[in-house]
Amino acid sequence: MKSNRRNPFVSHGVLLLAFLVFFVVLPAALADDETAKPPKPATFDYQEAIDDLRIDELHMHLAWLADEAQEGRSAGTEAGHRTADYLVTQLTLLGLESAGPDDSFVQGFRFSGGQPRYRNVAGVIRGSDPELSDEYVMICAHFDHVGVMYGEVYPGANDNASGTSMVLELAESLQKIAPRPKRSVIVAFWDAEEKGLLGSLHFADNPTVPLSQIKIVFNFDMVGTLQNNTFEIFGSNTATGTREIVSRLILPDDPDIDFSTEYLLGSDHSSFYAKRIPALMFFTGLDCPYHTPDDNLAQIHFEGMKQIADIAFRVIYHLADSDDLAKIQYLAPRDVRRDTEKAWDSCVFWVTDTMGLTFEDDGEPAGDGVHSLGRLLGSLFAGTDSDEKNGEQGGGLRIAKVADGSCAAKIGLKRGDRIMTFNGRNVEDRYTFDSDLVACLEEEPDCVMYLRAARPRESNEWLRFEIHPDDLEAVQIVRQGFLSWESQAEPGVLIVGDVFSEPAVSSGLQPDDRVMHVNGTRASSETLREAVKAKRPLTFEIERYGKIFHLELSL
Repeated sequence: MKSNRRNPFVSHGVLLLAFLVFFVVLPAALADDETAKPPKPATFDYQEAIDDLRIDELHMHLAWLADEAQEGRSAGTEAGHRTADYLVTQLTLLGLESAGPDDSFVQGFRFSGGQPRYRNVAGVIRGSDPELSDEYVMICAHFDHVGVMYGEVYPGANDNASGTSMVLELAESLQKIAPRPKRSVIVAFWDAEEKGLLGSLHFADNPTVPLSQIKIVFNFDMVGTLQNNTFEIFGSNTATGTREIVSRLILPDDPDIDFSTEYLLGSDHSSFYAKRIPALMFFTGLDCPYHTPDDNLAQIHFEGMKQIADIAFRVIYHLADSDDLAKIQYLAPRDVRRDTEKAWDSCVFWVTDTMGLTFEDDGEPAGDGVHSLGRLLGSLFAGTDSDEKNGEQGGGLRIAKVADGSCAAKIGLKRGDRIMTFNGRNVEDRYTFDSDLVACLEEEPDCVMYLRAARPRESNEWLRFEIHPDDLEAVQIVRQGFLSWESQAEPGVLIVGDVFSEPAVSSGLQPDDRVMHVNGTRASSETLREAVKAKRPLTFEIERYGKIFHLELSL
């Protein structure tokens, strides 16, 4: 049942004026004395702008939005319209330009009886550079929630009064900073997200500025429950260079950032990614009351919101003001999939993969996790054919495919050969063969290795093959002790995969670390290869969870 509590925002003119005076002039009344500050000056510099992202104002907006009087802000209801009016008033008081049609802050859609059922709200902070001010960085959040269900109000404090409040506070600092960033910033609030992203989809299909001029979108959805000093940013793997740009703006005491490689389709940034616009989302996770009456003000971590807002301000201002924005390019889903496949390929190290060998008979113990992952990676594990069926000598490891131009092809191995021994030891399965290869490369990296293989249709004798370490790509990988790969989303960065041996293990290197420089040179597979060949200590510039530091590997 809806609340009967009277809300001043729907009163007549006198009560509306009283409301505005109370909430704009005296915002500290809703915050603890410890967090209250004097009113903001008319303009302030960069550091003042960050310092004045204020907890008391975040609390003020969030308390109003999540109050039971707003009845859960369901889209298309009186409470939803009242919330849109609140946002229009805030943008007007801040002095933003309108970004809706007909010089309005409101973009209505789904009209009924001449009135819009749903209402997006949008304004513009005009950039300071006349030549760049028609390019836009967008910050946005949805303001609707699910309303009243089963007779109870669902306040939606975290979902998404938190994001709405953060965008309002960011808008105030961006509007008042002097000088403003060179590019303009669109400040947008979407209606009807809970009904299927309707607000952002409508704007993306009916933009009030050319979509080609919107260079990147930052969506803030559920940012009020910082836990374990970590929050997530979705979408960095869909927009080139964004992860490094963000990381270089992070301070040592900032929260850690989990740059998720998933792409959360259930929020408004996806409406813009579908239009080929780079789009990221700030998010504090689902480990909180979600779509329940308990999503209330008590759940909100205001200090954490302030920390996230500080980071967001640095990133937004930097991109709106610098040349780095031009480096960010949209990555299509097919490119993201290719990167994902590379990531899988780097999860487990097989020397035999680097030799260009694929085997029919794996023979690994049933249930081994590596065996299962090998299947995912596309290796052929067809099961062991019986000797009677093949009419061939049993045992060993039978080759299903030899890659053209590979080490295996150069030494003379062929499809159908069955590897019987390696350095005098019987070869039982792929796993032990690979382990023996790694051990030999670690213990005697300069020694020639030998294997014998049966080729029954050509000879009754086992054939002897020599493997020279310098012909193996695996030599470098074993010397460094880790796999790495290059991503289209992160140019000039090596992403660490499996960390399987020394010296990488003792250096502290971890899977998913980003290597940005190797001995002071921009990272690449070739840079790393040449550095390892030199057999001197390696100094890596590393990014991990948004923090940048240095590690040394002693080869």
